[in-house]
Amino acid sequence: MRRGRCIAALAILTASVFSLTAAALPQLSVRFLNVGQGDAILIDLGELELLIDGGPSRDVVSLLTQYIDGPLEVMVLTHAHTDHYGGLDDVLEQFDVLEAVTSADHRDKSTYQAFLADVAAEGSLTVEVNRGDTITLGNLSLSVLHPLTVDTREDMENLNTVVLQLSYGTVDFLFTGDLEASAENELVLSGILEDIDILKVAHHGSRYGSTRAFLDAVVPEVAIYSAGTGNTYRHPHEEAIGRLCGIGAAVYGTDVHGTVTVTTDGEDYSVVTASGLDPICCEAPLQPPLGQIRLEVDPVAATGQGSHATLTAHTSPGANCTIAVYYSSKSTAAGLEPKVADGAGNVSWTWKVGTRTTPGSYRIVVTAAVGGTTASDTVYFQVLDTGSPG
Repeated sequence: MRRGRCIAALAILTASVFSLTAAALPQLSVRFLNVGQGDAILIDLGELELLIDGGPSRDVVSLLTQYIDGPLEVMVLTHAHTDHYGGLDDVLEQFDVLEAVTSADHRDKSTYQAFLADVAAEGSLTVEVNRGDTITLGNLSLSVLHPLTVDTREDMENLNTVVLQLSYGTVDFLFTGDLEASAENELVLSGILEDIDILKVAHHGSRYGSTRAFLDAVVPEVAIYSAGTGNTYRHPHEEAIGRLCGIGAAVYGTDVHGTVTVTTDGEDYSVVTASGLDPICCEAPLQPPLGQIRLEVDPVAATGQGSHATLTAHTSPGANCTIAVYYSSKSTAAGLEPKVADGAGNVSWTWKVGTRTTPGSYRIVVTAAVGGTTASDTVYFQVLDTGSPG
């Protein structure tokens, strides 16, 4: 698969700008700022502004100054990673921030605690949000879709990302922070996802997000990721770009296009890039390349302690398949034997979740092998607290 400039990715996308026609609500601009390897998104409605994340450094301030009129009404931090809050201390110093929004995931890290102290010193109204809450900016309402609950285990910051949906007239945006596969699966299974127009691609275009099931649920027309040129993580990953192209999305990235601005009146929208380049184009074949086999794993429903979980995978007929469910680095689910995919290429396993299994997100690795060729896929599933384990 190759990535490059797409000259005709979609019939309606003939340059770095595409637009429809009509007029309805006042103009809303959503700017995906080029802050390098990090996230910063400014929602701008006239004299009202809302900032989602602040990138890794104070460079975000110079980008914001030209757009913010008076105070910054709302500042949202999606999760406690420095590439999202590293510039927010400087935002607090530069602007009068009226409201600061976070999840309830407050990590005991010195830099993050210093950020929280700066928020308190600013005197901003502080709000913790979960699914079902709403963030308002004038007449705008952003619905909080995630997190449902906070996972307090170590290194769970990405899974606790605040996910927001903004509907402006008939134009819908989805902002996903650093969401990863297990949280995407939970959102898919919850049934709360809707078709959207503009997707902020999760986790800088990481292969561990933008899962096929998630993209099938939201089917964005435009997908925008934020990543730094030549970053050490090699974001965006080809697998994620391929899945985005595979659903027909026009893909933009700040490493290629600079700041990307979506402007809408609630009926139509346009996309303008700082570079003037066309959307990214990739070749994502519908069939695996010669010498590779297909393997797709369905999302696994969240399962309570003491209940049964089921996983279904789709691969080549007759493939030899294995599964491993990792409850910790040293513990796996027992009794999950290798299986052979049926004539349609389907294979499934069911296992019982222990009554004393700690609630949280756990990794599942599925492999399929045919004729010396092997494929593997990793998904996550949630173990829920039944309230009376063991």
